[in-house]
Amino acid sequence: MDYCCVIPPYNSIQAQAIKGGKDGELPKLLTPDDDIKLYYYVKDNTYSEGNKMKYWSVRKDADGDGHLDSAGDNVANYVWTHLYIYKDLEGTIPEGVSDKNRLRIGRQIPVKIDAGSSGKPVSGGYLSYAGKNGGNIVMTDTLVPAVKNVKLVLTSLMFGMHSGFLSQHSMTLQEKAQFVL
Repeated sequence: MDYCCVIPPYNSIQAQAIKGGKDGELPKLLTPDDDIKLYYYVKDNTYSEGNKMKYWSVRKDADGDGHLDSAGDNVANYVWTHLYIYKDLEGTIPEGVSDKNRLRIGRQIPVKIDAGSSGKPVSGGYLSYAGKNGGNIVMTDTLVPAVKNVKLVLTSLMFGMHSGFLSQHSMTLQEKAQFVL
């Protein structure tokens, strides 16, 4: 692949840190236990909202109260309200919780300007370690048939960051290589 186009409104950057094998050793996938952190950035693109797109500034009744004057009433929050967590982005469902304990993306957890639904900014930062079972696990419900707490794994590789909104940028192979150590 020559380039990767990253477009809104949702994207994941996924990377694996690999220590190359030598002298008969096999390569090894690295984890935070190996004292490693991966940093991401998108060259020449540190923002999305404004002249590139309107998402956080477009009013929409995200909290469902019938008017548009609440702090989080915008499209960015509205489109994610079907997703929720109870405690963390690892999919933890504490004992004894009910629907009233849900923390909804876009309501109780607002989507920040120029960030994705997990809170990671478009401008750069450290990738989150996803572990062998994936990370950034949120939940949703289905209507037909009615099933509650359906887990969705938004990132499934070793290190991952749901950034969202990395609008209008192409990433070259050289830039991608910066993610692999």
